[in-house]
Amino acid sequence: MNSRKPTKAESIYLKAAAEAVGCVACNKLGYDNDYLPEQLSAHHNPDKGSKEKLAHFFAVPLCAVHHQGAVPIGMKLPEGEPVRHSQLGDHTTAFKEKVGSDLEMARWVWERLSLDAVDSIGAITQIYSFDDLLKFDGNQRNARVN
Repeated sequence: MNSRKPTKAESIYLKAAAEAVGCVACNKLGYDNDYLPEQLSAHHNPDKGSKEKLAHFFAVPLCAVHHQGAVPIGMKLPEGEPVRHSQLGDHTTAFKEKVGSDLEMARWVWERLSLDAVDSIGAITQIYSFDDLLKFDGNQRNARVN
């Protein structure tokens, strides 16, 4: 993916998100979720992109199965399994129904970040919650329009 490098605060968020929840989909579906942070990828909200200011704060950690439908050789993806970006057909509706929308997932992750991570992010950005993030994001977008 062609994106910009995360800021220091965004890097803190991405690391804390992976450590706090692992794969969002596995966590919400009640599956074993013992992925190491480096085994997860950051799914970026398509409405926010990965280049825009604050974009990485809207990203959520997903395992390869739930992000792109990647399963080990010899295995098949179970029918109806939610996949955010499937190359094997459209699983997006099932994903949103079973796991949530991109904004719902981001809010869910923010609510589970450690207080240390939130304090570190806030000390740099003044963003201490998902609601703060939405306000900052709205202000950024409005500033570009006006």
